[in-house]
Parts: sequence; structure tokens; C-alpha cells
Amino acid sequence: MALRRNFAVDFVRDVGARTGIVAGHVWAAVLNPDNSTYAIQLNGVTKFAKVFWPGSGSGAQTDATYGDSLIIYGPDGTSAVSDSLAFLNNLN
Repeated sequence: MALRRNFAVDFVRDVGARTGIVAGHVWAAVLNPDNSTYAIQLNGVTKFAKVFWPGSGSGAQTDATYGDSLIIYGPDGTSAVSDSLAFLNNLN
């Protein structure tokens, strides 16, 4: 059974769950000073400086339902929307 993502803490949990898929890789989501976005880090080095997970919308989503998305902000102010599962699966 897939774990549900109801709250931001669930997104943080799912990022951390990617730890160990590749030996020596430790992933973490660290809350930014704006208190709404996260820096995604690999072994303490920021790989994505600003990621916003807006929540699951109308109901809790699981990896099986592909219902939640996130926004990745680039350093130049651009942004891209991604499916949360696709983003998480690319953290290796």
C-alpha cells in the first residue's frame, strides 16, 4: 500500500525515502526561510533551491493515483510544474 501525501511533512518524508536507492546518497527536503518552499538536498548539497508542494488538493494522493504535483523554481525565476511521483522517482 502506498503512503499518502496529505501534508507537507508527507512530501518531506517521501523525499527522505529516496535515501539509499543509490549507495551513499542521502536526500532531504529542508524548509526555506519563506516557510512555504523546500530546498532539496543530496548529501547536504542543494540540488533544487526552491520547490513548492502545494498539497494534495481535494484529497490525499498516493503514488498510485498520480494526483499531486509540485512547482520547481529555477534560479532565473522560471518555474516548471512536475508530477510529484515523477520528481521523486528522479531523485537517485
